[in-house]
Amino acid sequence: MTAPAAPLIVASGVSAGYGARPVLESVSFTIQAGELVALVGPNGSGKSTLLKVLAGLLPARAGTVRVLDAPPGRQPRRVAYLPQAEAVDWTFPVSVLDVVLMGRTPRIGWLRGPSRVDREIALEALRRVGMAHLAERQIGALSGGQQRRVFLARALANEPDLYLLDEPVTGVDPTTEEALMELLDAECRSGKAVFASTHDLSGVLGHFARVLCLNRTLVADGPAEILRDPDVLRATYGGHLVEVRGGTALLVDDPHHGPDHAGARRGHA
Repeated sequence: MTAPAAPLIVASGVSAGYGARPVLESVSFTIQAGELVALVGPNGSGKSTLLKVLAGLLPARAGTVRVLDAPPGRQPRRVAYLPQAEAVDWTFPVSVLDVVLMGRTPRIGWLRGPSRVDREIALEALRRVGMAHLAERQIGALSGGQQRRVFLARALANEPDLYLLDEPVTGVDPTTEEALMELLDAECRSGKAVFASTHDLSGVLGHFARVLCLNRTLVADGPAEILRDPDVLRATYGGHLVEVRGGTALLVDDPHHGPDHAGARRGHA
């Protein structure tokens, strides 16, 4: 009998923060190959912090983390990390194609230029997100939604086994969101895994099989349908929860947000 494959992510009792301020406390979960998993919670709940820990950009203060059976950050060829839009310098003078080619850097190294094959892979990634026609445009000249599509193409160009995505479809129109989620679902069906933060609870119900609800610690972990449970929403969003009525949640995030998010948003489940 074949032994079951090891999880791509194993987090056990993970705590993390910035300076003297704790953000995550005793978070534990696993993610397997083939899973499409959403990460939800209010502003400042630790979503971006958790993704940074998994990407190896922020050390855990307590607990253990294994990503692809190694410490975080040790498998750059197999992990693609997409930061929040606010964390990117959009004035940097590079083209759309150059940005996507950066996704090939873990495979080609910093000292070698991209080959013809690398460029073909980058262009194919742009085609998959509907942005190949803007390959030569300066990245800062694009709309916010277009920029997110380009950075998702950069993640695709890395050809990873695991995607760590911080609000990957924020700012895109509903038709584009549907297309991008179908693309991520296809990646999971091919044996890869996607772990993505989002504020769009209706999008989670429509596209994700599993959801992790975070508010500094892990509040709930289960099928996306748990977002229809008012008790789960209250535990996750606390004072952010305005109203739960007839199975519909109306949520408003705190505008005095922490380092995880920028701005106030509204979501419906």
